[in-house]
Order: sequence, then structure tokens, then C-alpha cells
Amino acid sequence: MVEQTVRELSRDAQVAYKKVNIPSSSFVKNGGTVTYWRTGFQVTAAFRFTPINNPAWKLAVGYTEGFKPQDIGSVNVRLVNQSKRVSGGMIYCNGSGFTMIMDSDIGDTEVRGTVTYYTTDNFPS
Repeated sequence: MVEQTVRELSRDAQVAYKKVNIPSSSFVKNGGTVTYWRTGFQVTAAFRFTPINNPAWKLAVGYTEGFKPQDIGSVNVRLVNQSKRVSGGMIYCNGSGFTMIMDSDIGDTEVRGTVTYYTTDNFPS
């Protein structure tokens, strides 16, 4: 499921919203989401999922047209564990998309993280 809204505020600024599913897999329980908000060239991405089997260097989700980071080496997201007092993990960008590395086996608990970055992609239609 993908939700998307594009709203033009003026000739210089547009706002877009898109929600993308992270599929269930051997390292993501019951799927998850990445929610994007874009204003002009600035993008905020919010991640939410439950990692399982201590994933390391696993692709969470590929890049979404209109929301790809301009400099993929500069985008890192710290993930916060929502249930326990243990570390979460991180999301970083590589050539394929947003990739996850968990700090340890945190068990069956959801993690979340948000990052803001710039894009030079064409505005989504």
C-alpha cells in the first residue's frame, strides 16, 4: 500500500507526503513503514518497524522516486527502541537504499527513527 498527497503552495514551494511499506521478511516482523514528507527540496523520512533475528546490513527499503537523498553518504538514522531500555540500531544509505544495522538482538520490539535531508529529485507527481 502506498499513500501519496501532493499540494502546491506556491510556484516556489510544494508539499508532498508518501507512505511506503517495508515488507515482512526474515528480519522484519509484520512489515513496517517509511513515511516521507517533502517541502521543496527538503525531505523528512520517519521509519517504524520491528526487527527480528538481529539484522545487520539488510536492505530495509529501496529509494522512493522524488525522495532520494542528494548525498547518500550523509544520511544516517538512529533507531530508538520503543519498549525496552536497550540500544536500538541505525539506518544508513547506500547505493541500493536504506539499510539497517541493529546494535544487538533487541527481541520482539518496535524501533523508530526520523531523519531530514535534501534531495535533487524531480518533485513527485
